[in-house]
Parts: sequence; C-alpha cells; structure tokens
Amino acid sequence: MIELTRPITREIPSVQIKGRPLLVTLVPPDKIQLRPKGMRQVYTVPIDACFWLAAKAEAERQATLNALNSSKRRTRP
Repeated sequence: MIELTRPITREIPSVQIKGRPLLVTLVPPDKIQLRPKGMRQVYTVPIDACFWLAAKAEAERQATLNALNSSKRRTRP
C-alpha cells in the first residue's frame, strides 16, 4: 500500500451541494476534507469517524430490514 504524503483532491460531480460539485480531499495522515467547489468553507473529519458513521448506518439499515421482514404477515394457504 502507498503511504499518503501529500493531500489528494478529487471532484465528485454526481454529488451537488447548492448546485456545486463536491470536492473531497484526503489529507495526511488521517483526515478527509469536504467542501463545495468555489466555496471556502471546509469541513474536516477524521477518517475513523467516517468509518464509524458508515458502520452505524449499515447496522441501522440491517435492523430496519430485519424488522420489516419479521413484521410481514403471512398469507393463509
């Protein structure tokens, strides 16, 4: 694996914030910066916080699916 030594920025055109594409920057050693293109406001988040947020969202999605599957009525034959 390559070690991250300098910031890497990519534009995400499919995600629009107030009509502007989102810029995502990986900042060494462990940060992600998000900002709409053309704006100065930057939101910096630790990568581990992103991981836990994603894990929590997936767990909630799985719990919702399980609850929906268990609450469905069965039809009589």
